[in-house]
Amino acid sequence: MQPVGAKLAANKPLNSIRDGIALSMPLVIVGSMALLIANGFSIDPFKNWLMTTGAIRIW
Repeated sequence: MQPVGAKLAANKPLNSIRDGIALSMPLVIVGSMALLIANGFSIDPFKNWLMTTGAIRIW
């Protein structure tokens, strides 16, 4: 298994894909958290609290 793993680790296209995913992961996590907060976690009391504190505006 080690020779196969060494060949995969030396593969430039696979390394590029791995690095791209690793760099984009923080943006995906931050965006997901923003969507959760913007939708109020789909909990009505939490949505009401967000609206009363002015943290979010629902149009």
